[in-house]
Amino acid sequence: MKQSKSQSKPSRKRSGRNTPSRILLRWHRRLGETIAVLLLVACTTGLLLNHTEGLNLRDLKIKAPWLLDWYGMQPENHPISYQTGTDTLSSLEGTLYYNGTPLIDSDSLIGTATTPDLYCAASTSELLLLSTDGQLIERLNTASLPHPTLVGIGLDHSKSIIINTPQGLYTTDADFIEWTPAENPGPITWSTPIPTSPILNDAILTAYRGQGLSLYRIILDIHSGRFFGSWGPWLTDFTAIGLLLLTASGLYYAAFLRIKQR
Repeated sequence: MKQSKSQSKPSRKRSGRNTPSRILLRWHRRLGETIAVLLLVACTTGLLLNHTEGLNLRDLKIKAPWLLDWYGMQPENHPISYQTGTDTLSSLEGTLYYNGTPLIDSDSLIGTATTPDLYCAASTSELLLLSTDGQLIERLNTASLPHPTLVGIGLDHSKSIIINTPQGLYTTDADFIEWTPAENPGPITWSTPIPTSPILNDAILTAYRGQGLSLYRIILDIHSGRFFGSWGPWLTDFTAIGLLLLTASGLYYAAFLRIKQR
């Protein structure tokens, strides 16, 4: 009688396919491939660091936006700019910029005003009096203002400076010493922000970020693991432990082969 097609042929056992020694060998190879990549990075960066002076690594600056973002050198907000006379005053992350050049630490601008002799930049808590060439003349804080919180700044019909506070409008004398409530100021031209031009925006971001990161620092951070943040120490530990496991498994497998060949 013919055997039924449903009956399967006896399978051949592959001897030693899942023996401990073969399993160990497979994991040894996989771990070795991973550790090899990490060692390649460490050796390459180490060689570059040994020739820092010859390669001028400290003088080479990297300004790639994604890299600066990785290092936290990207501002959270966009610059706020105000046209002030023929110049532009901008504010970004606690710094006041005069035509894109860092001028002084200050809170975010809420407006600016222009008189024949100076510029007046207002933040939420102070007034900055500047010369028309961008030099700081005086800083008026809450002790010198009629109210600790400023809401806006502008000019009335006579070109006198008006500040807006939660308690109302105030005007001052030519020396910014005495403040009085503004009664019937008439039409007021309030200061409003203007779009920051691409050229000015690039100048502000360049000043904010500095000259970029030196290639030396980047390579050093990769070599030490700091480039990867909180994962850096774990990556270093993984490499060290992986090398120990490779050494131990390699010695074990070599000893196993010697015993097997006897």
